[in-house]
Amino acid sequence: ALPRSAEAAEAEAEQDERRGAYREAAAAWRAALEKEPQSAIIRRALAWALYHSNDAAALPLLEELVKSDSQSAELNFCYGAALAAAQQIEPAVVVLERAVKLDPGLLPAQAALGQAYAQVGRPAEAIGHLQAAAATDLDGSLHYQLARALRMAGRRQEAADATSTAERLREALDRQTREAAITPP
Repeated sequence: ALPRSAEAAEAEAEQDERRGAYREAAAAWRAALEKEPQSAIIRRALAWALYHSNDAAALPLLEELVKSDSQSAELNFCYGAALAAAQQIEPAVVVLERAVKLDPGLLPAQAALGQAYAQVGRPAEAIGHLQAAAATDLDGSLHYQLARALRMAGRRQEAADATSTAERLREALDRQTREAAITPP
């Protein structure tokens, strides 16, 4: 049998990503990268798959990619979020600030920056970023973090409102999950 081509490995990786199988996608992207080691597109795709699978190998690759393309808001976001996940919060703040500056509309970066600010004890700075990303909150977790930051900043009534919203979102998600689990005979 012939060895797998880079294109075949890429197609497999893309299929794995569509299924949410990021570990498998990372393995396929690695195979593609072996065939085309200079491909920036494959390196970026590998970093994305590693990031989504919470693989520590994402950090050095993302750092390298950000150095080569420092104006990419998405790369800065992924690198900053990976730093935060590795509990390197102070460096994450710097990188996430750059991501938000490059693209204020990148709401996951807004959320990650707000979370990082809260972790380093800067709730007043966290609030605006968490509020900016609040529309993306599907499970209440972002509103819960917003409520925490508001409480830390002494804004108790707003914190109570955010907590209520978090609870409503959580209940709605639980209800949807239960309804989806009910299947007809």
